[in-house]
Formats: sequence, structure tokens, C-alpha cells
Amino acid sequence: MAKQQAPKRTTKVPAAQAADAPRPRRTTTTRKAVQAAPSAQDIATRAYYRYLERGRVPGFEVEDWLGAEADLRNGLK
Repeated sequence: MAKQQAPKRTTKVPAAQAADAPRPRRTTTTRKAVQAAPSAQDIATRAYYRYLERGRVPGFEVEDWLGAEADLRNGLK
């Protein structure tokens, strides 16, 4: 006489984990977003040139730094 097999127990798998469920897409970045940020030395140099262009007027160090950073990020030298 043949042995009877016990019924297989199945558990429900959430749809997100099912083998045939679509996987979430990987996010891709554009080349522009991957470009390296300008170095502190590059920003300092550009900020100094902005200072010279402004006529060597002191007191605008933060504006020069932020402007230099924006210039370098936008490709201006």
C-alpha cells in the first residue's frame, strides 16, 4: 500500500515579493548630476578673482564665495 503524502502547506506571499511581480526600477542619474563638485581650492581661486573684478572692496567674502561656487557649477571660469 502506498503512503499518503501530507498536503503541502502554502503561505501567501505578498504581491511585492512574488517571483512574477515586477521589480522596482532603479533610479538613474544623469551625467550632469554625477559630476564632481568644485574643490575648495577652485572656489577660493574664483572667489579671489571676483574680489579683484569688484575692485578689491572688502566685506563681500561670503557673496564672492557663493558666487564663485555657482560660477564653477555652471561651467563659468
